[in-house]
Amino acid sequence: MYKRTTRIRFSEVDKSGFLTMGGLLRLFQDLIFVYVADKNLGEEYTAKSGCTWFRLSWQIDVIKMPRVTQRVELSTYITEVRQSLVYMEIKMCDEDGNLLAIAEDMLAYYNIEESTVEIQDESIWPREDFGEKSRHEFRGRRIAVSKASPFSLAQTFRISEHLLDLNGHANNVRLIEKALEICGLENYDVKSLRAEFKNQILPEWQVSAFVCEADGVVKVEFKNEYGLLCDVFEFSVLDYVDFL
Repeated sequence: MYKRTTRIRFSEVDKSGFLTMGGLLRLFQDLIFVYVADKNLGEEYTAKSGCTWFRLSWQIDVIKMPRVTQRVELSTYITEVRQSLVYMEIKMCDEDGNLLAIAEDMLAYYNIEESTVEIQDESIWPREDFGEKSRHEFRGRRIAVSKASPFSLAQTFRISEHLLDLNGHANNVRLIEKALEICGLENYDVKSLRAEFKNQILPEWQVSAFVCEADGVVKVEFKNEYGLLCDVFEFSVLDYVDFL
């Protein structure tokens, strides 16, 4: 297990002083990034291999958001490695060990030049960083969309530089924050999210965001200008109201 202790920073909270979903996403994403770097599997390794890890899905459930300056412990471990796939769990706990949030992360080993998945060498992952899958009931990677609740076009936007990451495609945390903004949930108490990343979103693409609400859950689809479905997001809050 890989662990890191930090404080909740001013830039990660909303006006109530509690950590936002966007702030939590960044903490979890940065934890994975630093973990990979500390295991010598970061930029130097990917430059040699020509491959990197492409996130296929997020699932995050919040039990209780911490407040600004509060100390938290972030931890992650691998639950399974299978051919091109890596499954990880990420947790955030308070100083007393109480669980505040938990995530399931699914990554694919991806050849950047060929745009294909590759079989990874499983021996690169330290055995001490493997752990048992928790008993938390995650809802599965694929997000089902009911035809009875049609999506409507909410916004069209172009992928600008600030949405990109080191690999030259749109960063998934920034895309989730964009989806939260589009459906009006950025200032609400989002308690859980699922994100399914189907296709990379590249610079200067024009992306259309389609939104629907079904059974108290808001779903957002991102499609490129040719109609290719790139991402699907699902958000729920403690007390749902009509955001659309």
